[in-house]
Amino acid sequence: MKKKQLKKLRQTVKLIQVQWLHSLLSEEDAKQIDVDNVSEYISTETHTFINGQYELTYMSDRWVLKQLKRNPHIKTFKELESLFNQKQKAKEELWMNM
Repeated sequence: MKKKQLKKLRQTVKLIQVQWLHSLLSEEDAKQIDVDNVSEYISTETHTFINGQYELTYMSDRWVLKQLKRNPHIKTFKELESLFNQKQKAKEELWMNM
């Protein structure tokens, strides 16, 4: 991927993380979080150990960037969340059919 495209995606990562945190917090607390200080509120852990393997932590910089590289049309947290939920449902159906 080109540097210009990556730069735009990295900016989008911060916007998505801010929207995600705003959806979790009350309005008063959400007012304190913006693009400049969002990294203070996000965990520094990039990986978690789940089901016997390491996976990227949900909504970490690396996880969001990976999702945006696969789907560069995504611009908001709601779009990313719906895509994530679709993938989760597909995984569940796969496990149920086994």
